Amino acid sequence: MNKLISRGGLAAVASTLAFASMSVNAFELGSLTVNGYLRQYVSVNLEDQPETTSDDAWETQMLRTSLFLDATLPTGPLNWTGRFRFSKDVQTDYEDDLENLTDLGGGFNKADFEDEYDETELKDVTRELFFDWEVNDRLSLRIGKQQVVWGGTDFFHATDVIHGYDLRWRTFLVPENQDVRKPLGLIVANLLVPEARGELQLVYRPGWDDDDVGNHIPAFGGRWSLNRNKGFNLIGSVPFDYHHEEGDVDDAHYGARWSGSLGEDDAVNYSVSYYHGQTGFQQDPILACRDQSAFGTAACTGPFNGLAFILPETDTFGASASGYMAGIDTVWRAEFAYSPDRPLGTAFGEIVEIDAWNFVFGIDKTLRLQNALGTSSPSLFTVQVFDWYLPDVDDEPTAAAGGDVVMNFIGSGKYDEHNVIASAILNLPYAGDRWTVSLVGLADLTNGGGAFVPAVEWAPGPKWRIKLEADIFFGGDTQTPGGFPPNASIFGAFENMDQLLLRASYQF
Repeated sequence: MNKLISRGGLAAVASTLAFASMSVNAFELGSLTVNGYLRQYVSVNLEDQPETTSDDAWETQMLRTSLFLDATLPTGPLNWTGRFRFSKDVQTDYEDDLENLTDLGGGFNKADFEDEYDETELKDVTRELFFDWEVNDRLSLRIGKQQVVWGGTDFFHATDVIHGYDLRWRTFLVPENQDVRKPLGLIVANLLVPEARGELQLVYRPGWDDDDVGNHIPAFGGRWSLNRNKGFNLIGSVPFDYHHEEGDVDDAHYGARWSGSLGEDDAVNYSVSYYHGQTGFQQDPILACRDQSAFGTAACTGPFNGLAFILPETDTFGASASGYMAGIDTVWRAEFAYSPDRPLGTAFGEIVEIDAWNFVFGIDKTLRLQNALGTSSPSLFTVQVFDWYLPDVDDEPTAAAGGDVVMNFIGSGKYDEHNVIASAILNLPYAGDRWTVSLVGLADLTNGGGAFVPAVEWAPGPKWRIKLEADIFFGGDTQTPGGFPPNASIFGAFENMDQLLLRASYQF
């Protein structure tokens, strides 16, 4: 524990608390209203890391400060919203070790962790900036940099295909999806159709943004690179081709979603959607042979040789439904998404087109555990099952170097026909809901392994939230050193990455 103190982790939390105690409050200046939060993250390794020769247990692995501002300003018929987040990572000794490992000699291929983690430039700080215009009582427009959320699942997503996610600084464990979803410049129209008990939403992306498309994967060697890959700058070894013939970020994206209700008392909520963009079936980039005219390199000759990351264009058809089962006092919800001929990449850069399906089913149930566990109010229990289904995938390599196995960068290294993950979440409120214990479990039902994420959050007042969380990964196939393609399960790929997170937030 002395290492945590010596690396400044507790000092950073103390300075954040001291600054926030200066009674920072939401304020109004004329019609301008501003609120937000100041947040400090500190996380430490609970295990030694195989990539370094240091004693890494209890080393500080993240020391991150964020200031978020949410501003609104009405001007005549337009209502303006700006959301800004300034984030700064203090590079720890542990991250210095990892960054130094990415240097293959003389500065060649060395990653810049500060550039990857920090949000200090205006483009990154400006999370959202848009205006709303209520044209009439049926039609409204929202234009500008924004987030449009389709679907409502935790951790992984089926119909929420418009935006990619920034997985570099905290991968998929951030509970607030809006904090890692990557906003885009969009024109969005919402048309109410009360006669049909529904609403039509039209979304158009002109192509104002380039690298905001798709997922930012943490494959530059930092704290969330996969097991035995920390300290290796894959992103620096393989360039991005944002203008590949299979996917050009300058091309427009567009889609539509109808949502409504059915039955007596609107008992079932449903939606159907279509979206054309560089998304669908996860938003991770794929490996493909480079455009020779753009890069002037030789044809693909093997792993990393002549390859580039690309973001292929796809069409995604989606649907969702949810309702209430009074007999068991439970809310159910289901989503599916279908991407026909979804381009996916193999280890040698071949692009294969496979029909891809995403299925999600979940239930939310309120449990009255006050007498059994002493909670102060009812508890929420949630279970979800996700399946990424590729009916024609070749999941058995025919060559030692990988054959035509389809690559997957969320952890497992390759796709199987069914890729099933289950999650369960139980929230337990205590002491008048000032303390909340949460228990989260995830299990890879295809390749084995899982994760357990217990946490406790304390709300000492209306403005404070202090959370302590452990991230424990277990089981599953682990990465073979030097093996290509990787053959680990998603949670085996996080072996040796158990950690403890302290998050202190002051809301104003």
